[in-house]
Amino acid sequence: MGVDPVKDLSELRKTAETATPGPWHWSGNADNRQLYLATWIKGAGRCQVMDFERWGMQGAVPRFLDDDSLMMETAKDLMVYEVARNQNLPDDTPRNHPKVYRADVVDVRHPNARFMAAANPETVLALITRLEQAEENLESALEANKRWAHRSSRERSELFKAEQAVARVRELALESQAEVAQMNMPNIRTLSGEILRALDGDTRG
Repeated sequence: MGVDPVKDLSELRKTAETATPGPWHWSGNADNRQLYLATWIKGAGRCQVMDFERWGMQGAVPRFLDDDSLMMETAKDLMVYEVARNQNLPDDTPRNHPKVYRADVVDVRHPNARFMAAANPETVLALITRLEQAEENLESALEANKRWAHRSSRERSELFKAEQAVARVRELALESQAEVAQMNMPNIRTLSGEILRALDGDTRG
């Protein structure tokens, strides 16, 4: 069994909460050669969550929205280099640092970029699996509770009937005791008394 990619839900929540609020959607205009990820922000309208800018003659690099300034930040200035992280250097260590001898990138220091990486298919599928399991467990618990409630209701009904029967037996025993008191029938009087004591919880023979 593989490692659960969403074991630390608090960390995943933090990553989502620091990203630009959604919902996100793709927008742009093909005639203007525009394509970007966008969201609606109150007071600002549609804002670009992520777009792209030219990088050299044939490349492009993403830019991400800064939620405070509503300006775009280029990922070129936010790259985290593998060799820097392996040497425990700060994530903002630049490419021209003497110890950054290789340009391989392992992260981008922006909440939206990190959220996109965290919300990968493996994580989403794992969350869906968790949700489905939770729904199945809830359904099973509700069904068990329904069975318990039905059984409890039936038992309460049976207990009520038993209490009524006991009350009736007590009533008859008292009536018979009163009747035999006028007769010379000590055995019956004793039996009636034992019945009443038994109804009161005295189980002695």
